[in-house]
Amino acid sequence: MYPRIAHLLQSLLHADTPVTGEQLAAELGVTSRTVRSDIKLLHQLISSHGAEIQAMRGMGYELLISDQPAFEDWLMRQVSWASFGVIDPADRVSFVIRTLLLTEGYVKLEDLADQMYVSKSTVQNDLKIVKHQLDAYGLQIITRPSYGLKISGEEYQLRLCMSEFFGNQVDEEGLNDAGAHRYIRLFSRDELSRVREIVIHSMRRHSLFFSDRGLDQLAIHILVAIRRIREGHPILSLPAAWMPSATSREAMAALDIAAVLESSTIMSFNQSFSEEEVAYLTMHLMGTELLLEVGNTQQVAMTAIDQEYQAYVNLMIEEIEASLKLGISQDSDLAWGLSLHLKHALSRIRFGMSLTNPMLDSIKLAYPLAFQAGIIGAAVLQEQSGLDISEHEIGYIALHIGAALERLKDRAAVKKCIIVCSTGLGSARLLYQKINRHFGSRLEVIGTFGFYNLDQAPLDNIDVIISTVPLPAELPVPVVVVQTLLQSTDMQQIEKLILDLDHVPLRFLREELTFQQLDLESREDILDFLCKELESRDLVNADFRESVKQREAIASTAYGNRTAMPHPLVPQTKETFGVICTLQKPVLWGDKLVQLVCLLCVGKASQEELTSMYDTLIHVTESAELVEQLVRAETFEQLSNIFFLR
Repeated sequence: MYPRIAHLLQSLLHADTPVTGEQLAAELGVTSRTVRSDIKLLHQLISSHGAEIQAMRGMGYELLISDQPAFEDWLMRQVSWASFGVIDPADRVSFVIRTLLLTEGYVKLEDLADQMYVSKSTVQNDLKIVKHQLDAYGLQIITRPSYGLKISGEEYQLRLCMSEFFGNQVDEEGLNDAGAHRYIRLFSRDELSRVREIVIHSMRRHSLFFSDRGLDQLAIHILVAIRRIREGHPILSLPAAWMPSATSREAMAALDIAAVLESSTIMSFNQSFSEEEVAYLTMHLMGTELLLEVGNTQQVAMTAIDQEYQAYVNLMIEEIEASLKLGISQDSDLAWGLSLHLKHALSRIRFGMSLTNPMLDSIKLAYPLAFQAGIIGAAVLQEQSGLDISEHEIGYIALHIGAALERLKDRAAVKKCIIVCSTGLGSARLLYQKINRHFGSRLEVIGTFGFYNLDQAPLDNIDVIISTVPLPAELPVPVVVVQTLLQSTDMQQIEKLILDLDHVPLRFLREELTFQQLDLESREDILDFLCKELESRDLVNADFRESVKQREAIASTAYGNRTAMPHPLVPQTKETFGVICTLQKPVLWGDKLVQLVCLLCVGKASQEELTSMYDTLIHVTESAELVEQLVRAETFEQLSNIFFLR
């Protein structure tokens, strides 16, 4: 099939509605008459292979597939991968790597160029990226004059690379329809389905609980192993440090799976899995992504958590609490879930198995505080285990912490107050009863104090003070001054304050620390400017700027919607507040464009309002419309009104 016919078929495959001859002519750069001739030829090619092209009067042409398996089989035999989506550099790089992985011998540069309809020089440029990506798997490209190129490396690394590059299009239904023709050369839809069934049966027998995505990835690894064994490339040895325990549930499940596969038609050869191949399968079972149910499942899983992982989690939570004081140290669900997660996550890392986190950007945007806690915890984990913890793994840790913060919100929904009354026990008791009756479960009175012993009050554990006398302005919590016999206006004041406590207090935004419509060129320029402003006001010391840059080096704080929320690795300031900066034009911040910057200064003393501040920032920055309004705002009043608009 020559390129124009392949391009025509590609256009029809990707179309959701009929395509007119004029549209196809413009896309192909030919006349409508030529399109009609090509349509006729293409119809003849596919009509005996489960598909046809139907001309719909007044609407255009539509591809109708009546026998999907037959059409896919023909498609794979007739059409080069290059005819389907090998257009930009990323597609070409993926195509080259897949081709080299599936080819036993050498592949000539000219053949790659011909298959992708590009020049040799284009392929040579793409090879620089190919080599970089293969290097991450410990693989190299060998070049031999007159022969071409081939991939070289350890069998274990080759399999990991194959699983990654051929397994990233498996969806919830099995094989992704849009890319199904690319899989036929590796394994069929039926093979994937049968391997999944074998694995599920073994999982249930040995009380293993994997996510759907984890199950699909495990099936891909098994199918890659089957292919490599069938082609004469078994695993001959594994590093001794990687050899898993032969008595674990995963090892027992691996033996079961291997036994079933040996007797299955999937293997199609008469030999058994070697000890090394069973160990290889066990390693993948140990590294598969989890999804746990509740009830008895938790109890079964708890018995599998080694003390090593519990110790890591205890140290991680201890450091997170010391830095951020989130109030999650007593959350047993967090300790349990994170310990079990680490058991499988650290196995993946030790065995060199990469796991991308498709939710990473969403986690950063929706749970920035949890992600920051994840970074702190990952630093502890990295130091204790000696393993490199990737940003993707930090994202998974952040999910567990985010769930703990959500549970904390549920428990902290009731606001706490004290009553300060100067007129005696009877008046204080009356005030207590009226507040309790009117606000019920929304406001808990935890004590009554006189003005003279206010210094004994637990100010760190309350949200508001209700007082019958004026109090000093420097108190760390809001004060509502009311009459001893509460009036309707007093009730309204308290009601308003309870509502305000659910939002960030205005003091987190400071007019003198709000900079609008700045003309700065880079992330470095912005951070230097904002840090200098804080230093000039003696709000931070010289270490603050370095800590902010260290945090950026770990993972970009640009979370999408043209917004970045940089902050130091650990709290550096006495109080919690934000420094806001809007830009005349977007700047590149990591791999994203940013025009709104919120430099977060987290106080050392108390973190009670930190979650509320993050919630307000997320509420605003998740909305492209609100970000646009903030960027356009010209005064502090306009900006603050947008921030607190609910």
